Amino acid sequence: MDRREQFRHLLRLHVLGLKQNFPGWIFPSHHLAFHIHEFMDLFSGVRHWWLFPFEKLIGKLQRIPTNHKPGEFERTIHHSFCTGSFFRQWLMRSNAPPILRYCQKLLDKAYNYDRRPSTHSDDDDVSEHPDVASRSIRKTTFTSAPELTKLLGKEPVEYFNRIPASKGDYTIPAEGASGNSYICFQPEDDYQPGRKWVAGQIQHIFRQQNNGPIQLAVLRSQSVFRLDPFSDFWDNGFEAKLVSSKFGGTLEVIDIKQVAAHTARWAISDDLVVAVNLCAVSLAVVPWLRLLTCP
Repeated sequence: MDRREQFRHLLRLHVLGLKQNFPGWIFPSHHLAFHIHEFMDLFSGVRHWWLFPFEKLIGKLQRIPTNHKPGEFERTIHHSFCTGSFFRQWLMRSNAPPILRYCQKLLDKAYNYDRRPSTHSDDDDVSEHPDVASRSIRKTTFTSAPELTKLLGKEPVEYFNRIPASKGDYTIPAEGASGNSYICFQPEDDYQPGRKWVAGQIQHIFRQQNNGPIQLAVLRSQSVFRLDPFSDFWDNGFEAKLVSSKFGGTLEVIDIKQVAAHTARWAISDDLVVAVNLCAVSLAVVPWLRLLTCP
């Protein structure tokens, strides 16, 4: 309830700011967003009732040649949604028929889904959980990085493409998922929630010695010499920072415990990017961020 009240409070501040700074720039969605608070009472979390999957499905259906029968698509979507909901309800029941329990095992196996409760919190060091690490760590295909060797004064023992994070994986850009390489971290000490961080990108993941701790070589996002409009929202749980779209040229070596989380990078111009701490967003203001940034 506290997070929902915080969301409604921040949304109100956002709309009041629009009225003051952009008179007349108000849309029905700004009003409808206030109903998210009460919809959570009626329908539970936002992911249970948001319309993005339906809009995506409608887009696919609209591109299919039809015989001009109105109403068929809407009925099909509603019927499929109800059928899927009833099926998922039966899968969750302890007294589900044997055939459905067998289907559940097949689906869990197909999607690699583990129904056991998680044994670690978001603040745990994932490298201390060998069951997670053995599943997600992937060694890299190259064996040398001259700029890193020069920085350390010796060649690292191992390089990695991917290591597990508390939510998802941390990767190097060459892995193909560059979004997983964007992080925020505290350069001087272990990460403490609420403290100021800097944004950056992982360039190398490595060990300096056999069975030693995994470390990251990162490039910081360059600073911008202007007032950061997002600094006022940190106290309300929205950790965002205005930075340059370019990264510095000097590598820094940090430990896993210095990393706060992944960051989302919202390009507002060719030169400026808003870096958002995804861990903080997921705990506090996810609905508000969706309204601001999702296309």
